Amino acid sequence: MHGAPGRIQITSILLLLAIAAGGYFAYVLLPPYSDNYTLKQDLSGVANQAWKKAGQRELQKQVIEKAQSIGTHLEIPPSGLPIEVRGLPVGEDEVVVTCTDSSHDCTGGDGEATITVTYLRIIALPYLKGKYVKLNFAPSVKESLQPVEW
Repeated sequence: MHGAPGRIQITSILLLLAIAAGGYFAYVLLPPYSDNYTLKQDLSGVANQAWKKAGQRELQKQVIEKAQSIGTHLEIPPSGLPIEVRGLPVGEDEVVVTCTDSSHDCTGGDGEATITVTYLRIIALPYLKGKYVKLNFAPSVKESLQPVEW
C-alpha cells in the first residue's frame, strides 16, 4: 500500500542513504584500485621487455621507477600527521623478480620472468578525521624470456 501523496517514505530515505554511501566509497576507493590497474599494466610492459636480457636487478629498477610515477600515497610518520607522497609505496623489498631461465637471472633466452609487487596503501577517509583504510595489493605478471619471432 502506498502512503499519502507528498509524504516521505522510509524506503526512499534508505535508498538515498545507500546511494550516497556507495558514491562516497567509490570516491574513496576507486583511485587506489585504478592505480593498481595502472601498475599491473606497467608490470606487463616491463615483463614483455624481459627478453632483452636486462637481468633481475634492471627489471626490478624499472618497476620501482614506474611505481614512483603512479598516483600518490599516504605515509604516517611517528609524529602522527599523515603526509601525501607522490608515487606508490614500492621499494626493493616489495618487488620480486623470479626467472626460470638456465642462469636464473633473466639473462638467458629460455624460461619465464615473473614479476610480483606487494604493497600496502593507506587511504584517508574524507570527512572522517583520523580514520584510515589499509588496502593490500599484489599485482603479478609472467612473461616468456624468448623473443617474439615475426
